[in-house]
Amino acid sequence: MIRRFTIQSIVVPLAVMVMLTLLVGYTAYQVTQTWEQAINKLTTELVQSQILNNIHSQLLQSHQAQQQGHMEKAVELWGTAKQQVDFLNRNNPSNTLVAPISLSLFLSKPNNIHHIPIILKESYFHANLKKQQTALIELQKNSRRITLLTTASMVILGLLLISATALDLTRLFQELARSRDLNNRIQEEERHRIAQELHDAVIQELIGLKRNYQPDKVDYLVESIRRICHSLKPQVLEDLGFLAGLELLVNDLKTTSPCDVRLNIDSENLSHLPKHYELPLFRIVQELLNNIKQHAEAQKANLTLIYEPEESPLLRLYIQDNGKGFDPHQKTSRLGITGVRERVVQLDGQLKIQSKLGQGSTFQVFIPIRPTVPHSKDNHR
Repeated sequence: MIRRFTIQSIVVPLAVMVMLTLLVGYTAYQVTQTWEQAINKLTTELVQSQILNNIHSQLLQSHQAQQQGHMEKAVELWGTAKQQVDFLNRNNPSNTLVAPISLSLFLSKPNNIHHIPIILKESYFHANLKKQQTALIELQKNSRRITLLTTASMVILGLLLISATALDLTRLFQELARSRDLNNRIQEEERHRIAQELHDAVIQELIGLKRNYQPDKVDYLVESIRRICHSLKPQVLEDLGFLAGLELLVNDLKTTSPCDVRLNIDSENLSHLPKHYELPLFRIVQELLNNIKQHAEAQKANLTLIYEPEESPLLRLYIQDNGKGFDPHQKTSRLGITGVRERVVQLDGQLKIQSKLGQGSTFQVFIPIRPTVPHSKDNHR
C-alpha cells in the first residue's frame, strides 16, 4: 500500500526539532547567565579583597611609622588608605564594590590613627587571595566547557533537524515517483482493457457486419460502444445518480459474464451520501467488479453497500464472489486491485482482502465519510 504523505509528515518533525532547539537554546542561555553572574561575583570579591589587602598594608605601614616616630609619614599613609575607601564608596552606586562599614567609620575619625591595631584584626583583611584566584580560574574553565557543550548541542540538533527533514522529503519524493509509475501502469492496463473490449466486442462484429449486414448486430454494436463509453466517463452519475450507476455496473457484469450479481443497498441512506464521494466510490466498485469479470471465473457474487449516517460516519462496501480465489499475500499482476487500494487510501479508507485458492474472494472497503471534499480527488480515468 502506498504511504500517504501529508504536510504534517514534514511540519510535525520540523516543529518538534525547532521546539527542542529553542528549549536547548533557552537552557543554555540560562546556564550561561548563571555562570556569568557567578564569575562576576567572584571577580568582584577578588578585586575587593585585593583593594582591602592594599588598605591593610598601608594601615600596617602607618602603624609601623608611628612606632618609629615618623608621624608625618604615618598620617600620609593613613590618608591614602582613607582615600581608597572614599573612592570605593563614591564611585560604586550599585554597591558591586564597597568598603566595609566598620572600616569606613574607623577611617572617618582622624584620632583613630592611634588605634590601628584594632581595625587590623577584622576578618575581611585576611581573605585568601590565592584561593579566590584559583576558584576564578576554575570557574572560567567550566564556563568555556559549558559554552562548547552548548554550541555542540546546537550544532547536533541542527544536523538532526536537517537530516529528519531531508529524510522525509526523500521518502515523499520516492512515494510520489512510485505513485506516478503506478498511475502510469494503471492507465496502461485501462487502455489495454478498452482495446481488448473494442477488439472483442466491436471490431469482430464490424468485420462480420461487413460480410453480412444484420440489423441486430448494429444494435449490439451501438450498445457495446455505449457501454465502453460509460466505463470511460460515467455520465449516468450526472444523468441518473449514484444508485443508478451502481445498477448499471451490476447489469453490465451480468450481461458480459456468466456471473450472477446481487446488489444490496439502502437507497434512502445512500441518498444522503456527500456528492464528492460518488465518483471515487463508483470507480472502486467498477474496478472490483471488473476484477471478478476478468479473473475470478465466478458464478455468483454479492455487492453490499452500507451507509448509516445517523449511527456511524463509516461507509462499508462488501463484494463477495465464489470464484477461483487467489493468494492476497503474493504479488499479483492485477493492477485493478492495486488501483482500488490507491483510491481507498486517497479517501483515508481501508481495504481488506480475504481470499484462498478455490474458495472465492471477499473485498471489504471502509471509508470515513466527511462533509468536506476529500484531500485527493479522483483523476477521472
